[in-house]
Amino acid sequence: MWNKVVSAFIGIFLTATILPVAALAGGSWISGLEIYPNTFNPSNGEKMAINFDMFDGAYVYAYATSRGDGVIYKITDGYEWFNEGVVDIKWDGGYKYYGYAVPSNDYAIEVYVQSQGSVVDNDSGKVTVTGKSGRGSDRNTAPVVSGLSAKPKSIDSENNEATKLSFTVAGDAYIDAYIVDSYSNNVRNFSAYDYTWYDDTTYGNSGTAHSVYWYGGDDNGYPVNDGTYYFYVKATNNYSTDIEWITVTVDNDSTVTPQIKNLNVSPATFDPEDGENTTISFDTNVSAYLQVYIKKNNNVIRSFPDYDYDWKNKGTQYVYWNGRNNSGNIVDDGTYQVVVYAQDGGNKTDSESINVKVLTDNNDCYNKYGDYICGNNDVPTIYDLSVYPKTFDPTDNEKAKFTFKVKENAYLTAYIKQGSNKVITFDNYDSDYYNGSKSSRSISWNGRDDYGDIVDDGKYTFYLYSYMNGESDTETVTVTVDTDNDPNYPYGSAKIKNFKLSPSSKWNPENEDLDIDFELKKSVDDLEITASKSGEKSVKILDDPYSSYSKGNYSYEWDGKDKYNDYVDAGIWKITVKADGDSVSKNITIKYSGSGGGKSIDADIEAYTTKKEFDPDYDEKVSLLFKVDKSEEVDVDLYNGSSFEKSLSKNVDVAANKWYSATWDGTESDGDEADYDDNWRFKITAGNDVKYVNIGVKRDKSSNKAANITRDYTEPVIYDDNKEYLMEISFCLDASADVDLEIYKGVASTGQKVTTILNEESYKSGCHTVKWYVEDDVYYTLSDGPYNYRLTSETTYNNKDTEVGTFVVGNLGGKVKKSAPKKKYDSDACGGYYDLGSLDEDSELCKAIQWAKDQGIFAGYNDGSFKRHDTINRAEVLKVVLEAYDVALISGGGSSMGFKDVNPNAWYMTYVKTAKEYGMLDGYAKGNKAGMSDDINRAEILKFVLEAAEEFGGYDFDDDYNSYVYADVKVSKWYYQYAMGAYKYSLFDTYWINGKQYLKPSQLVERGEVALLLYRMDKAGLL
Repeated sequence: MWNKVVSAFIGIFLTATILPVAALAGGSWISGLEIYPNTFNPSNGEKMAINFDMFDGAYVYAYATSRGDGVIYKITDGYEWFNEGVVDIKWDGGYKYYGYAVPSNDYAIEVYVQSQGSVVDNDSGKVTVTGKSGRGSDRNTAPVVSGLSAKPKSIDSENNEATKLSFTVAGDAYIDAYIVDSYSNNVRNFSAYDYTWYDDTTYGNSGTAHSVYWYGGDDNGYPVNDGTYYFYVKATNNYSTDIEWITVTVDNDSTVTPQIKNLNVSPATFDPEDGENTTISFDTNVSAYLQVYIKKNNNVIRSFPDYDYDWKNKGTQYVYWNGRNNSGNIVDDGTYQVVVYAQDGGNKTDSESINVKVLTDNNDCYNKYGDYICGNNDVPTIYDLSVYPKTFDPTDNEKAKFTFKVKENAYLTAYIKQGSNKVITFDNYDSDYYNGSKSSRSISWNGRDDYGDIVDDGKYTFYLYSYMNGESDTETVTVTVDTDNDPNYPYGSAKIKNFKLSPSSKWNPENEDLDIDFELKKSVDDLEITASKSGEKSVKILDDPYSSYSKGNYSYEWDGKDKYNDYVDAGIWKITVKADGDSVSKNITIKYSGSGGGKSIDADIEAYTTKKEFDPDYDEKVSLLFKVDKSEEVDVDLYNGSSFEKSLSKNVDVAANKWYSATWDGTESDGDEADYDDNWRFKITAGNDVKYVNIGVKRDKSSNKAANITRDYTEPVIYDDNKEYLMEISFCLDASADVDLEIYKGVASTGQKVTTILNEESYKSGCHTVKWYVEDDVYYTLSDGPYNYRLTSETTYNNKDTEVGTFVVGNLGGKVKKSAPKKKYDSDACGGYYDLGSLDEDSELCKAIQWAKDQGIFAGYNDGSFKRHDTINRAEVLKVVLEAYDVALISGGGSSMGFKDVNPNAWYMTYVKTAKEYGMLDGYAKGNKAGMSDDINRAEILKFVLEAAEEFGGYDFDDDYNSYVYADVKVSKWYYQYAMGAYKYSLFDTYWINGKQYLKPSQLVERGEVALLLYRMDKAGLL
């Protein structure tokens, strides 16, 4: 074995890397070469150092040659860049190509320097390696394979059954684990045991335990035929080899025939010229080869590559058709046939078909059933109601999007029910009036109820009700909440069912224990129950991998305490039950009464970095992305290990649940570039809460074979679809290459793939930018949360380089920068509010808040804060506006004023009465709701203030506005004249996207914006 390794290593590195001394060119780049100690023992953890001076930066290659047999051992991974000055290279005596220590021997140490593509200098020395050779203390002991087992010994792969293959190995060894058929053909290799070295730390007892799971598939994922198979385990070290095997049987149920059920298309009529798609969905009862075609007069118009006789697991399947043929052209209007085929690999097949209509002319006059509905001008008909996705997991921040159209003007109500129980009514669709439009409307649901808690797993029904002039219509569509997100085992898993928590939604551990109940469908070897919360360490409720658990019902209790016997923090915790690698989860909200229980934390922090590692030498930068769940003052500092380096921002007030960024260019406090490989990390302080996020400063090693990717980043790093239209992804290449660009959910590219932006696109060397509309494969804007991009370059010789970065989709707070020290409570600037210390005293917002306080219009909170980022409700705005105009108030008199949602004796009724008398408040939802507790948006507050200006300040509404001032304000909108007033007097800061100006009328207004709006009205003479 040793000779085989040596010869392979020589073949790879001796001929490809080492140059003869005669080829050297250039001057003396190396001086003062020292090698110390001259003798060292790697098995005792000792290292050798190579130290020398270099007068300029260059690539350095160091290796050791054994004097006995001439074998070459790399000390550096080929040529590595070092700056001018002292070069210090450490060697642990490791055989880098295979990872274990070199044999005891005398070695020549060779050092080569390369500059501008050629070797310019070299030097050498010698060292003696002592101690045992090989890796680990047992390399001269024969490995022993034992304890092979298969549980169960027979599996039905069509039902996704798996066998757990277990074994132990005594002694350090390379381990191979693989499966062959009865003809000795290799069927399945296990990547974790593909000639992989393992140290046996328990040798002398029973050996190290290993296990793998096999689902009856080959290396390509296709199911194998029924029969007997052999699981082999081979352990090899320099001393000996041991091989053991065990049989396992694949016995699929030959009576199961593939069946296609619930074939559906939604919508059944669509217009591809308007960019519409139809979703083809169906269920399969077993895993099978599937084909999906679009046909016309029995001719195939479109075949789908992912479903062209491809093997798919059983469960729900989705195919999306954009109305184009195989050539990419939009098909003609007409009815087409969707045909689905399923085959089990033998002779058992099934096929189903359904019609879909393509209509590019007057398509909006057809409902989802293909019925013409434009003839009746009185009925507010609902049509093309659909939901995507049909199954979603709210614990992963997924949302369901309901899309629909309504033919006439109507009052719309939308709500979710489970059975007869109403779960949530959507605020903007609670008897709210909408103009009839042929454009689609949509409502997103985050899987939470009216109380903000995530609902239980199950099927839910979305109801949409329209009403106008005595005519009404109702449509429904179902959606599934599945926090396990396993299409093959909805509401559970292959091994676990009837998973319940009691209490089921909210729980106070101080009052009672949490009951965790579930049923095992089959016997399992490993069972684990954990509780986890974002940003916190998981709590193990049950962890017993050495016991077997039989099929049946189980019940456990958790007292809400961690391993230190302290109550865990309040918040949303995920309870997870795992059985032999299979798992189910449910959320529970922990709330404590008063101040007791839990740990005292003011704000929870969620944070990521745009890159896990970056190289300042390439002018790369890294951004820290974070948000807190409460409005707080935040510090962002840079640390090297436990040592403070410098501050990136200080005393910056941030709004709750908005994303902020802080950028580091890789320089230290003295302006020098940060040292590579040091322990760099960001520290975020929000109130009493602290979070650390590590960041690596690493050299980006280039290769003369691969096209190195550098300076990759997104702009923006925080995408807010209320403020941005698209995202730019930039990168640089040092050579021409084919580039792939993929987007994944989460912060790791092992997560769910969202879309592919570039697929083997050719790019030349240099820097490039790709524009992307932040949409998935079916053109939906990405839901809130972190995502990552994966850039891969591939050259002609299949050499690849990959870079991964992170960005966030959500509400943008902005960039945090260094700010002035926190102002004292008694400061006169900005109203003297302590949480406005980061504001520039000369800024318009600071002056507006000071003015509002001086006029008695606005008051802060008892703690001395203003909370400029907090939203403001309709009642508070009425009070502020009426007091700004010093209006004589009319007593409410204990009357509800015809509004169903007010308390006649509430403090705000005086303002409600006054506003209604002056025509400022009409109510909504047929005029019977005042919505005093609802947060107010830009359009609504403009109505309040400008009608007050007309009544009390002499303001006149003009009729000669340019209807194209704001790209998102149409003449037909009820708030059009108020929006034009805002434009005339610059009452709101607006947004510019791709050269167009946007008002964002539905955007909620913050307290600081209200003060600024009234201040600008005063300056314009409207107050």
